[in-house]
Amino acid sequence: MLSFEEEEDISIIIVNEETFEPVEDGVEGEIWVSSSSNAVGYLGYPSLTREIFNARLIGVTGLRFIRTGDRGVIKGEDRYLYVTGRSSDVIIIDNHRENIHSHYLETAAYRSNAEHLRGGCIAAFALAKMAVVVAEVQKGGRDGGCFRRICEGIREGVMREEGVRVGRVMLVKSGSLPKTSSGKLRRFLAKEMAARGRFQVVYEAWFEEPVENLKVNVEEIGEDGEGLELAGARHRLQLQSLM
Repeated sequence: MLSFEEEEDISIIIVNEETFEPVEDGVEGEIWVSSSSNAVGYLGYPSLTREIFNARLIGVTGLRFIRTGDRGVIKGEDRYLYVTGRSSDVIIIDNHRENIHSHYLETAAYRSNAEHLRGGCIAAFALAKMAVVVAEVQKGGRDGGCFRRICEGIREGVMREEGVRVGRVMLVKSGSLPKTSSGKLRRFLAKEMAARGRFQVVYEAWFEEPVENLKVNVEEIGEDGEGLELAGARHRLQLQSLM
């Protein structure tokens, strides 16, 4: 958290990325920063420098901002800044009308099958206009029925907690998800690997849902998952060892 009163030479605003206009307090957007300590840009990348390091608000001249790529919201009388996630990790749902952060879906997926999945080794993203979850399974012998139940549990858990309809679940070998040297998920690379079929998949479930309607009303789903249609799911078992 950062109080706006603490550093008078720093200007921090929350901006709508599509309109380049400031948003009201309580509304999430991209965090922009203007300060005398701002970097000047990327060496050898003038176009990217103009986009990231010389951002300007619509109708405002003079003041330049750095687009941090982080999303946040300002709340309270003291106007504290709360960082909510990365813009690149936001999943766009229902034709841009509603967005959700990947880590919310990942947390819900893990809670649905914590005894079978590896914590911190789940990636969620949008691919082919549907929400996709890739999860590493713990080592150990399991049959196709167990894998199927894990996939369905992930879909039900994400639906119940976040109201998002998952269209595809991929269970992969331990250590398959790409990470940085510090252990952070590389979701963009994971998305590319899924699109190109480069994961070592042990089981994959497709839930064939209309791509234009990924968001549903959570109240329609009972506590036991009643009302969630799974009969149309298509499953494929890869005969690969988990070891």
